[in-house]
Amino acid sequence: ESDEAVEYIRNIFVEKQQPGDFVNFMRQNGKAVSFSEEDSLTYKSAMLRYEAKDFASAEGGFTDYLKRFPEGKYQIEAAYFAAEIAVFNKQPNNAYPFYQQVAAKAPNRYAERSALQAARIAYFDLKDFAAAEKYFAQLKAIATQQENKLEAMRGLLRCQYKAQQWNNASTNAAELLMEKGAATDDRMMANMVLAKNYQLNSQPNEAANAYKAVVALGRSEYAAEASYRLAELLYQKGSYAEAEKAAFDVIKKNGSYAFWVTRSYILLGDVYFKQKDLFNAEATFKSVAENASIDELRQEATQKLGMVVEEKNRVNKVTQ
Repeated sequence: ESDEAVEYIRNIFVEKQQPGDFVNFMRQNGKAVSFSEEDSLTYKSAMLRYEAKDFASAEGGFTDYLKRFPEGKYQIEAAYFAAEIAVFNKQPNNAYPFYQQVAAKAPNRYAERSALQAARIAYFDLKDFAAAEKYFAQLKAIATQQENKLEAMRGLLRCQYKAQQWNNASTNAAELLMEKGAATDDRMMANMVLAKNYQLNSQPNEAANAYKAVVALGRSEYAAEASYRLAELLYQKGSYAEAEKAAFDVIKKNGSYAFWVTRSYILLGDVYFKQKDLFNAEATFKSVAENASIDELRQEATQKLGMVVEEKNRVNKVTQ
């Protein structure tokens, strides 16, 4: 009867979410409550509120549990459900540290979703792309669901693209191109990563093939840049006539992308300068310097215009 009475009293306190009061009540009556039991009761009282969809009370309960039992038996569960409540309440910043806590304890049954949610919050809400990269990489490694693995690969690619980590991104990019579920923009970005990595590693033929793959996928800013890079590769190879034609092609077909159109005009100026066509080089750089809406390109054109004028003056002195 004594055990039944204790169980009855325990249930009353737990259902009222007062596990601490139960522990105090028992101690006042000469009954010891073990640390392990206190741990379990504190978690159970919060979980009952969660299952009843009393999220406000459950949130307080899980937070209290984590403060009192930071290394408790249910620390992963408490952190995970606290995070889920915060997401339900549209408070991703509050959810983030709880998801981080669960992901850090992988492997566990909630690690995959926690890594996914931590990556999403870091990327979309916090704009912390280094942290997002970390969690997308973790998710890719532990994902058991194909859609999560694909999202991890896509997210990882975008983080590394933003950071211009072409070498680090190339393996994941190549793997993403093998995925049947990869979307067109995934394929464009993945090919851009491979192309840039090839170009940096002085592999112009491989770079050109990857840039061509981007262009073949349809019009986009990626395709506009890829078209420019193809012209740039021709220029770097010394194929100036082909580079000129390719640059005009960028200008003709990518009018919506001012940056790459303007950069193509600058490349034309570079071609003319290399060909000793100082008249057209000067006219091209001057046009960009006077009309470009993008400050960094206007400055570059102004600097190159100065070089052309200096060379023109030098040539004129020699011929006089």
